[in-house]
Amino acid sequence: MAVIHGRTRAQLRQSIGYNLGAVYVSSPSGNGASDGSTIVDNTLIGADDNHNGRWVVFVDDSASTVETTRASDYTSSSTTLTVSPVLSAAAASTTSDSYELWDDEYNPTVLNDFINQAILEATGRAWDPIENLSFHTDGHQQRFDVPSGISMIQDIYYRNSVDFTRLHACAEAFDETVDSDITVSLDTKDKKQGTQSCKFVIAAGASAGDIATDSISSKNISGYDYIEMWVKSTVATSAGNLKLLLDNTASCASPIETLNVPALSADTWTFVRMALSHMDFCTDGTFQS
Repeated sequence: MAVIHGRTRAQLRQSIGYNLGAVYVSSPSGNGASDGSTIVDNTLIGADDNHNGRWVVFVDDSASTVETTRASDYTSSSTTLTVSPVLSAAAASTTSDSYELWDDEYNPTVLNDFINQAILEATGRAWDPIENLSFHTDGHQQRFDVPSGISMIQDIYYRNSVDFTRLHACAEAFDETVDSDITVSLDTKDKKQGTQSCKFVIAAGASAGDIATDSISSKNISGYDYIEMWVKSTVATSAGNLKLLLDNTASCASPIETLNVPALSADTWTFVRMALSHMDFCTDGTFQS
């Protein structure tokens, strides 16, 4: 995996300016006018009007906003830049803010566009592609958060079909063998697919090995690589706190597969994918969870 050095847009833009000798980066030394029309900085040098026409990229620290404007006037006695158009009222210059002062021939908006083009050109060359299987659509959810560890997104590919066989629709309550510490019912309101979900209430006295099983018709799952399903827990769990058991004997007398359900966040439907170790058997009459 290539090492990627993350840099902010401001750092990239300022590096370009330093190489061109075209940018001055500083912070106000005092508060500007309340209407956002001035920036006061006692580190500025030069005679009156010396900075007229230069571009200003202003960063409001408190609001985390960036505005681009131009210096319309400079008064050396008070080291004050007058900017036009004025900064938004909420972004009036204060000592906690920062700004960039660019030579008039270098428009920061154009430089930002150059940066965008360079990133697009580098995609697939400087970044290693990442495959993320944590997303799974359900016909309802349309927005997803970008996973951590991803630096940028250019293309998204998705699986639009798959060979599968359904072991259990979870539309019927498990009733083959149910431990006394587990109560099984159907929930018609909190569901992910279909009209209902299978609900398991686990009592405080439950211990390792307590199971609830259900019998199913014989299923040939030889040749399949993974078991996939939606799961929701009211509490956060660690990987392996919940297990999925597959067997070809009643009540899961001797599980052929014992699969660790991945970690779950509380009150969140999670699509889980678990690799099968034994891909050459048939489930015959039972399904355990």
